[in-house]
Amino acid sequence: KVKSVFDLDSVRLVRYDGANPTVSRIAICGGSGQSFYQDALAKGAQVFITGDIYYHTAQDMITDGLLAIDPGHHIEVLFIEKLLVKLTAWKEAAGWDLDILPSQSSTNPFSHL
Repeated sequence: KVKSVFDLDSVRLVRYDGANPTVSRIAICGGSGQSFYQDALAKGAQVFITGDIYYHTAQDMITDGLLAIDPGHHIEVLFIEKLLVKLTAWKEAAGWDLDILPSQSSTNPFSHL
């Protein structure tokens, strides 16, 4: 499901033997959010979706009983349109005279073979 939502060919999965396949709470953090994985655990997340998970952090996640999905760093592009709507509403409410333009460029330096 994550691959289709983010339109990706592959994702990295951090999993461990005996993990419960039934999930009721998922935490997500765009970009490199691995430093927030313990916050996700504290909020009751069983799965954490974020990019750029380091090897040793993945080992810590396994030790702490957290499944993780790493779709890559660039998943924050999903929030651009929603943020544009929110910023535009703030701009109009405040009467600011400025244009808000979402980025049209991709900064993902990686491709897959």
